[in-house]
Amino acid sequence: MSDYTADERMLCARHEATHAVFTVILGGWLNAVGIPKADGSPPKNSSIRGRRRGRPMGYANCNNINSGLNGFQALVGHAFEVANGDPNRALTDYQDAKELIPAEAFDDAVNLADVLVGQLAVLIDTVANQLMAKATKLGVIDGRKLDKIAESIQNELGDELDSICKQIRGCCAS
Repeated sequence: MSDYTADERMLCARHEATHAVFTVILGGWLNAVGIPKADGSPPKNSSIRGRRRGRPMGYANCNNINSGLNGFQALVGHAFEVANGDPNRALTDYQDAKELIPAEAFDDAVNLADVLVGQLAVLIDTVANQLMAKATKLGVIDGRKLDKIAESIQNELGDELDSICKQIRGCCAS
């Protein structure tokens, strides 16, 4: 019996795609993404991040040199779930963001994340489909496959990438 249905697997891919899109926008490092395997079981290395509760459905191993921007990269996962899924699934993202984004900027960051996740929904869905197509049998996307996805995000956003990055940096950079 599988842990996750096909619909849950796609929802997870969309959630992780959200992290990937914003990591690329912010010029961070996107090392690996994990989504449930085709059989519905959790991806390999799903303990890659410190978990607060349970075994995660998926993960995005991404980082940014600026802690406030790292926080925003986490916060967009919660914003995605608020709009499309179950915010309880992204409590770790929310808690990480709350710890990393300067307190005086947090409410503005939440609002900005909500707006930008909505504005970039089509791109997020496109990236989710790419993740689904490129995932190994272990549910992992990394290396050249992930580099090509990052490049496609940059190409799709074009000049808009810098504008979005400036908005986020103005709000959340610490």
